[in-house]
Amino acid sequence: MPLILGGLAVVGIIIFLVLQNMSKSSELQEANTAILTLDQAKNKSDSLYRELRAQIDLYKDENDAMQSEVISKEDELEKLYGKINRLIKRAEQDKSEKKALEKQLKELSEEIITLKKFVDKQSQSIQELRDENERLRQEKAELNENLDSARTVNDQITDENNNLKDQNANLNDKVALASVLKVANITPKALRFKANGLEKETNVAKKVEKLNICFDIVRNEVAPEELDKFYLRITDPVGVAIIDEGRGSGRFKDVAQDRDVYFTTMKSFTYTVDKKLVCLDWAKGNNNFISGTYEFEIFNKGYLVGKSSFMLK
Repeated sequence: MPLILGGLAVVGIIIFLVLQNMSKSSELQEANTAILTLDQAKNKSDSLYRELRAQIDLYKDENDAMQSEVISKEDELEKLYGKINRLIKRAEQDKSEKKALEKQLKELSEEIITLKKFVDKQSQSIQELRDENERLRQEKAELNENLDSARTVNDQITDENNNLKDQNANLNDKVALASVLKVANITPKALRFKANGLEKETNVAKKVEKLNICFDIVRNEVAPEELDKFYLRITDPVGVAIIDEGRGSGRFKDVAQDRDVYFTTMKSFTYTVDKKLVCLDWAKGNNNFISGTYEFEIFNKGYLVGKSSFMLK
């Protein structure tokens, strides 16, 4: 009987030790499970952080001008990630206390879910921004292309207008040239006044009172019937143009020479196809004429249309 009781006592002790050992193993397994869950939480939070961080950095590199649009996303990410890291540290400190650990893990899980939702939402938002930016880039490229096309068309129109202007200018020049009144039968004379007031030709320089030059207008059907002018340029034997601005001398444009030249006198008249003879006079004034050859040049509309000469003794 004592042996039986002793055996039962031993069996009881063995059972107690086994149950105690099983309890310790269960606690160790729970602790290991808690550590594994913390590791998973840390890995998950790090992975989510790196995912959105990379997207934010990429977008900022692509679009320096729009960085302000992701600043708030970046700040929120840092806040959420920092909060999760603080919870992880607190949970690591509370691993020895089962209830405290469970509370921290629950809160940590909720924050990771919040971070996951935030990352998903901001990833979509950033992608939308990138898509919008790409759309704007394409629109800008199209606008630039259209602008280039418009500039090309405008340049072509400008060139065409310039060509038309040149053609019109050439046409106007041709019309102007065609309307120039040519002259024929140029007759220069040197005249003196007789006692009775009548004029008489002379070739003696000191007797000459005035120079006279007459000519016929060549019929021109193109020239408009309107007020026109002939310019007479007389050059003395020394080669100097005879001018006196007080008596009507002046300057005009020599189109062929593309320069301004002096004229001695001019005559205005109304041209008609029937008009023929025109005469111009130049009196000696305060200076006598000198011996030698005098040149007479007649201009109309800036073009030389006739010339002649004669000599005075």
